[in-house]
Amino acid sequence: MNFSEVEIQQVCETVFNSVLGWEVFPADRVVNAEQERIIASSVQISGAWDGAVALYCPEPLARQAACGMFGLNANDIAAEDVQDALGELANMIGGNLKALLPEPCYLSLPTVADGTVFTLRIRGSEVQCQVPLECQGFPVTVTVLKRKEEAQA
Repeated sequence: MNFSEVEIQQVCETVFNSVLGWEVFPADRVVNAEQERIIASSVQISGAWDGAVALYCPEPLARQAACGMFGLNANDIAAEDVQDALGELANMIGGNLKALLPEPCYLSLPTVADGTVFTLRIRGSEVQCQVPLECQGFPVTVTVLKRKEEAQA
């Protein structure tokens, strides 16, 4: 099974709106780790379908998300709060996409990375779909990776 951009966008709209009250819109550009500090989080899905879902956003948006999720003001947010918030958003997006897959499928715990000029690589997978979005005036990118057929053998 392959996810469509529309399915991924709808899941992101639902998650961001229900958790943070934020709207998400289609965009023309993906998050660029070479231009700004970003936070990236991914969850892996295994079972009847093998792959991963990765969420990328600029650090200021991740900070805003942490404030909204944990009810803290910006001065009280620690780096761990920001990472936890983005990990939880990736977990919710992955969980909603997992619900569209054949059973059984299992979701991993989130992995989070932050910084500039880095690549998040999931060995044995290839990009199935990359969806550029905009939220709160910031770019957000959701990438679905699927295990390569030869990696499954």
